[in-house]
Amino acid sequence: MEDWIAHFVEEERHRGRLRLLEVAPAVQKADSAALHVRKLMEMLRARAVSDIERFAREFPERQIAYEDHPGGGFTVRRGHYPEVRLTVEPNEDAGTIALSYVFASRSGVLAPKPTTLELSGHAAGWPHFRDDAGQHAFRTTAQLSEYLLVPVFTGRPR
Repeated sequence: MEDWIAHFVEEERHRGRLRLLEVAPAVQKADSAALHVRKLMEMLRARAVSDIERFAREFPERQIAYEDHPGGGFTVRRGHYPEVRLTVEPNEDAGTIALSYVFASRSGVLAPKPTTLELSGHAAGWPHFRDDAGQHAFRTTAQLSEYLLVPVFTGRPR
């Protein structure tokens, strides 16, 4: 073969096309998961703020505060005894949302093992999530908001 460079170039281009065909579905899946996480965070943020405002009207003495994070997450704090802090952080690359609580009382500080919500499918435009232990599945923002906020509102871990 006299023009081995032309042959080599053609083989490399062919291998490159095959790699793209192999990688494209994974990239599409990751993009879809990231989109669903962003969508869920927007919907959850709006629902959490609404639920916190409604709760604050009923129980103003419980001093519930909400704070957005630059990375798309948020924190909800109960500012009186027993104090509670919930942190919600999205991980778009993994298609997950990390949840962590810290409870402070006279007996000390309790920080239960963080929970990860994993994308488990979607239907009708709503991404479904389940916790990493597989014990809870959330099909609506109301379900997820209740799951997240009740420990903050009550000051008691689940």
